[in-house]
Amino acid sequence: MKKQEVRDFIFAGLKEVLAGAGFRLNKREGAFTRSIPNGFQKIYVPLYDFNPVFVFSLTIGIRLDAVEEIFNQFSGAMGPGQAQTTTSLTRLGYFIEPDPKEYKVSTKEEIDSALADLTPLINSKVLPFLEKYRDVQSLDDAMNTKKLPGFDTTILLSHAMHSIILAKLAGNPSFSALVTEYAKSLQNAPPADRERFDRLVSSLQGD
Repeated sequence: MKKQEVRDFIFAGLKEVLAGAGFRLNKREGAFTRSIPNGFQKIYVPLYDFNPVFVFSLTIGIRLDAVEEIFNQFSGAMGPGQAQTTTSLTRLGYFIEPDPKEYKVSTKEEIDSALADLTPLINSKVLPFLEKYRDVQSLDDAMNTKKLPGFDTTILLSHAMHSIILAKLAGNPSFSALVTEYAKSLQNAPPADRERFDRLVSSLQGD
């Protein structure tokens, strides 16, 4: 099988599950997307070609526009790219071990089997997750109050920046402690990353 053929089979199977929840396929991005009142949610379908074996999984992205408007003043994302940044990224392994949860397929039958395994997981775990995490308060609770392991798997700088923006917007009393915590975790990061974080902190503290 060729990669495009595998991708088409996977997309067709996932579409049957996700269309009813309001998700539409964007083939160019390799993701299913739906709008929420203050942003969007995406289910990315990373697919790796190790022909004759192909490996795929899901990654869940949540974007809150209010967070990204601040983040992108300091993120370095340019132009149209700013409209696609996400506030959190969650791998499929968050919902079920092992992490990363991946499917290895070589035939149409194996794709069907993988989708049969994946469908109840989407319905019982992924979709309820996306109903729960739709606003600043819920993401702040997950990332800053409960600090749920694996909830956000973005790189450290992005995670730190999003965390303190969420805390600020949510009125989290731990905001200052979080700034100190992440500043310490970034002390060995490249100077440009530390400078980006420091500029964000100064902006948030100046409100």
